[in-house]
Amino acid sequence: MIRHMTFRKLNTLHKLKFNRVDANLRWVHFESAPWIGNTGARVSVFVVFADGKRKIDELRLKTSSGMVIPAEVDDQTSLPQELSQFNELPESFRNFYKVSFNLAGPEVVVGVGLIEKHEVPLFTLIPKIEHPDFLFDILCQAASSFPDTEFSTFVETGTLYGHTAIHAACMFEHVYSIELNEQLNSNAKAISSCFPQIQFIQGDSGVEIAKLINRISSPTIFFLDAHWSGDKSVDWQSSEFSGYPTDTSHLGNTETVTPSSQEQVPLDRELEIVLSRFPHEAIIIIDDWQSIGERNNAFAGEDWSHLSKQSLLEQFDASPRKIFHYPYDDKHYILGIRSMAESPDVATSNVNESAEAA
Repeated sequence: MIRHMTFRKLNTLHKLKFNRVDANLRWVHFESAPWIGNTGARVSVFVVFADGKRKIDELRLKTSSGMVIPAEVDDQTSLPQELSQFNELPESFRNFYKVSFNLAGPEVVVGVGLIEKHEVPLFTLIPKIEHPDFLFDILCQAASSFPDTEFSTFVETGTLYGHTAIHAACMFEHVYSIELNEQLNSNAKAISSCFPQIQFIQGDSGVEIAKLINRISSPTIFFLDAHWSGDKSVDWQSSEFSGYPTDTSHLGNTETVTPSSQEQVPLDRELEIVLSRFPHEAIIIIDDWQSIGERNNAFAGEDWSHLSKQSLLEQFDASPRKIFHYPYDDKHYILGIRSMAESPDVATSNVNESAEAA
């Protein structure tokens, strides 16, 4: 879904390159709700494919396993009010489609466009998982502080079912997602054949992100969402959150009923690594900001108490790399940082540290 998107925001999307190299702009809008309810549900989505040189010859739907899903595809000359901003695009860019189909099962649904005899993944729909529209609204907003920067890489910590990563894959050239739980990582890799630009990494994100940033050579979006979300040891009956239909992992002893705060949430380690070692410009999005410093917020045993909002804000303010930081809403906090080359204090500090190490 798109909320309050202006024509200026469309231009921001172009500047940020929230897209694959195959096309200039793609967007998916759920007509009825931001997530798909259950098997057999009738689903309609509007698809925007803005490319002044090419059009979609045929639009197909497939499951992640390759099964074709029957669908009604109707060309649209214009879009409804909530998407009216796209009607302002030049005529050659107004390639709009309405796609309706019955949800066949729990698999990921991939919208594929046949363009110049080549199949191009255009969008993904995941049963019972919300489309992360908030994420791309955040990026549009934050990107205004980086008018000359192109972000082509997206890094996520906390894969879960892979829904954020595969939506990001339709907008970024390189997507990395780190997951501690081996089974969730394995499940996510099963869908990666549809999206070769995604790399799913298994391990402790507080460790793996340090390895990963050495391989990234461009400005990057970091979406930090790694944390324990419970398992069968949790008393879900007394919890506000009812849990996911699978166990998630933490760094503690698996026999320990309640892992410590540090074992549940690697956010402090992730932030320290990105701020001190990632050399390029970045937008950092912290998810679940409302949980920082809290215990038993979403479920019995959840613990973020080793973190402090005040300490984090002081850390952000003190960083010579800081461009901005602010809360997007109660759940998300945004931090924009300049490159180390544009931060003399950071560059000098790194030189001194290297000299001392030598």
